[in-house]
Amino acid sequence: MHFIFLTGVTKFAKTSVFSGLNNLNDITINEKAAALLGYTKEEIEHYFPEFIKEASEKLEISPSKVQEEMQRWYNGYRFSGDVPLYVYNPFSILYFLENNKFWNYWFESGTPSFLIDLIKNQYKSLEDFESIEFSYDSLGTFDIERIPLITLLFQTGYLTIKDYHSDTRRFNVGYPNFEVKESFQKYILAALSNNNVGEIDNIAQQLSTALNENNIPLFCTLLQSLFANIPYQLHISEERYYHSLFQLIGNLLRFNIQSEISTDKGRVDLVITTQAHIFIFELKFAVNAQTALQQIIDTKYYERYLGSKKEIVLIGLSFNNKKKKLALNYKFVSLRDL
Repeated sequence: MHFIFLTGVTKFAKTSVFSGLNNLNDITINEKAAALLGYTKEEIEHYFPEFIKEASEKLEISPSKVQEEMQRWYNGYRFSGDVPLYVYNPFSILYFLENNKFWNYWFESGTPSFLIDLIKNQYKSLEDFESIEFSYDSLGTFDIERIPLITLLFQTGYLTIKDYHSDTRRFNVGYPNFEVKESFQKYILAALSNNNVGEIDNIAQQLSTALNENNIPLFCTLLQSLFANIPYQLHISEERYYHSLFQLIGNLLRFNIQSEISTDKGRVDLVITTQAHIFIFELKFAVNAQTALQQIIDTKYYERYLGSKKEIVLIGLSFNNKKKKLALNYKFVSLRDL
């Protein structure tokens, strides 16, 4: 045999220092193989113009818009360090061109239960996937009994390289595209709240409707019911834990959402903008909701939005998990009523 190509999820520790498998050449982030298993933008444009035209007619949008959406949904995978070359997921691209419908093809082809269980056990480290940094050595071999979650997520395609710092040999990783980001966040929330993805979709729709109708009591009641399903063993008595959960939910509402916005008086926890409203949230743990609301008022976090014609609503949320049960309290006021 002159050549053998092995592909799989990840590498595990070898059996011996004398094992022949120690001589494998790992090309996971080898620049020569960066485009080996995905379509480049040039390949999409060269090989699929007729299919893109067909999709354009079916979706009633321009060919350039089709390509723009294809890039947003399915591009973004990077398997190189110094060379920022991004490739499309070939599985999703072929299904899209066959069905002429933007959908989560690759993600719905299968999500291993062991990965979801691993996420549940290590959720504290998943506050913000899109700011995670790890070293080049993190891609090395490891014991199957102690799998590093972030490395596994990278090697299974849920995270990809966003930036590489050659001087420190460290990577920034994040979601590759919209297909993975939206779907994966649904699975995380479903796993943590003991719901299925269909139920999460339903709750997200109800939450969106409540915000569109400026029905804050209903919105907070739905939040309470969702958080109440999270087993108390998974709750972490820290404000950042609930902030990350709330951010996770907010990302599924398909509104314009901004987190940790810096101002001259501090940082705004979360802002959700709908067609008619701007909702400014301040989240607290083990502190009453009125204190959270008063912080927004006293620091005037709303000042940067005064030029908008939309109604501004200030909301203070307070989380507490005393007696192994989550309590969510809220206070809110419209800026025009102050």
